[in-house]
Amino acid sequence: MRASLDIGILGCGAMTGTAMRALLASGARIGRCIVLVTPRSRAARAAVLEEWRARTAEFKVTESLDDVIAWRPELVLEGASQTALAALGSTLIERGIDVAATSIGALAMPDVQARLENGPGRFLAAPGAIGGLDVLAAAKLSGLTSVTYTARKPFHAWGLENDGGNERHVLFQGSARDAALRYPQNANVAATIALAGLGFDATRVTLLADAKATGNTHEIVFTSACVDASLTLRGVPTPDNPKTSLTAGYSLAHMALTHASWRGKAE
Repeated sequence: MRASLDIGILGCGAMTGTAMRALLASGARIGRCIVLVTPRSRAARAAVLEEWRARTAEFKVTESLDDVIAWRPELVLEGASQTALAALGSTLIERGIDVAATSIGALAMPDVQARLENGPGRFLAAPGAIGGLDVLAAAKLSGLTSVTYTARKPFHAWGLENDGGNERHVLFQGSARDAALRYPQNANVAATIALAGLGFDATRVTLLADAKATGNTHEIVFTSACVDASLTLRGVPTPDNPKTSLTAGYSLAHMALTHASWRGKAE
């Protein structure tokens, strides 16, 4: 059985490109798809958009959020930015459209979490580059004592150059809220962990630039009344964007397939 998808996409960069390739490779049939882009990305990604058009039964590219709302996709996949999620995602949810998002750090901004979670559309936080959130959420019910997250990436993944003097540099230590706001392209995982666990202000975060890192490493350590856990994931960076683990795009694709099964769209 193949899932028939009716989706919207915010952004046509590396992450949503990974998601689309994964969906097509899965055998899913993309029945309807509308993509919201900026004029700049529309020009830069013209070939990619045409490839998506060729593989989709009904396809539209637009620069207007009103077009997306009128299209009424069953699910919109967000792989754009915190700013896009805060502004565009919240409007879609207010219009009753479900949104699966990766730029979870947007919820660290004042009032954004309330707008995204108040419906009537559903806000779905994609796990992105991290796993084990089901265990963390279960442990929360028993009582969490502490949650820490450490991200370790190569210097270039942070947009930095290593002068050879330091093999490892601590970029940030503090709360998940501050990490998400100060590093909007690198610390969305911190926000995702915060939502599942102790919240933005109690979740402690360390961000490291490591000359020896060959990929993006994410480590969660937490203690609770029911389980103590340490989980490490080493993600392959997205080729077009080393700031993002390749897993994030696959996470969006998985959410689209799961959402289709919820909606009874198997055929």
